[in-house]
Amino acid sequence: LSCARTVYSHELKDVFLRLVALCEQKREKNEAATLLRAFLNEILAYLPAEATPASGASTFHPLTYDAITYIEKNLSDPLLVETISSALNVSESHLGHVFKRDMNISIHKYILEKKLVAASVKLKNGARATEVAESLGFGDYSGFYRRYKKMFGLSPSKTKISI
Repeated sequence: LSCARTVYSHELKDVFLRLVALCEQKREKNEAATLLRAFLNEILAYLPAEATPASGASTFHPLTYDAITYIEKNLSDPLLVETISSALNVSESHLGHVFKRDMNISIHKYILEKKLVAASVKLKNGARATEVAESLGFGDYSGFYRRYKKMFGLSPSKTKISI
């Protein structure tokens, strides 16, 4: 227990509150696993450097925190790595490299998974699939449909029915 720390931040608290709310909903096994991975990545990104064990565990670059914060605040926009890197005043390649190193997932895939997780929540709350796709900045419904079905194993319209 020598590596146990108390960490408090509003962002981390919000992530845990969203995680608890999502856990209370009935989910398919593969959907639950995807959601859990997305939330664990987000939780790890918000842990401050002093919260990691002194055993040499790596910490995240501040750029990763900034990118995750930007993505969270602008999730309804059609997010591009170019837009994020410009807002953070770094090159796309540098942002992509740092993010991939810290999160073990490309920034593009992280954005897509965050949007699809948000879509799942909206669909389970009764929103129409076409409205969800539009509200999360997907260019067209067919692309949203394909990606959603690939990630969760069922169509957006069946997500509402499976509640």
